[in-house]
Amino acid sequence: MLFDLDGTLVDTVTEVTRAVNDTLRSLNYPEVSEAQVQTWFGRGMRPLLLKALAEVSPIPETELDGSHLLVEALELYESHYQKHCATACKLYPGVKSTLKGLKASGIRLAVVTNKKSHSVRKILDVMGIANYFEIVVGGDSFPVKKPDPTSVRDCMYQFEIGPEETLYVGDSALDAATARNADMSVWLVSYGYNQGESVESCYPDQVIRNFNELSERLSLAS
Repeated sequence: MLFDLDGTLVDTVTEVTRAVNDTLRSLNYPEVSEAQVQTWFGRGMRPLLLKALAEVSPIPETELDGSHLLVEALELYESHYQKHCATACKLYPGVKSTLKGLKASGIRLAVVTNKKSHSVRKILDVMGIANYFEIVVGGDSFPVKKPDPTSVRDCMYQFEIGPEETLYVGDSALDAATARNADMSVWLVSYGYNQGESVESCYPDQVIRNFNELSERLSLAS
């Protein structure tokens, strides 16, 4: 079973917002709100920073995309996020107990996210759930990121299973596309980050309202 991180296992919007605002201040722009960041979250940091810069600068979003300003903002963000990583995140209800139960039942678990690997491992360690995962794949583990299926296919290869035996659990259209590109089932949680849109619009195989539901749904599906 494969999991996304931000918005699925861990709520990271507060620390991401702090890093975004540090970035904007470094560029002499005003801050944005956590509520705004949450509606931009879900497709990676490049689109999120693009939205933030378009919100606070006089430059249209179409001109910002591919600009030196966006490149500088991405570099600044990575630096600022290292100060905030794992300082203001929290597990969603039921995550730790559910992961413990899944692992105890013999299900092999992996994290597949576009966040940098060192940040992922730090968060998993601080949250006390690192030992549940055999594989951790970050956005810098391969030359390509989600929704390219390379990362999830590598997990299947290491687990020696096929897509029909694999489930991806995420929170966004990006996660749904990743799973579909690898021909595997996808369940989306409704409480995460999908750029403010309902996950039903992504047509997942199932929608999970609370992480505690995962074990029960798996029992019914088996």
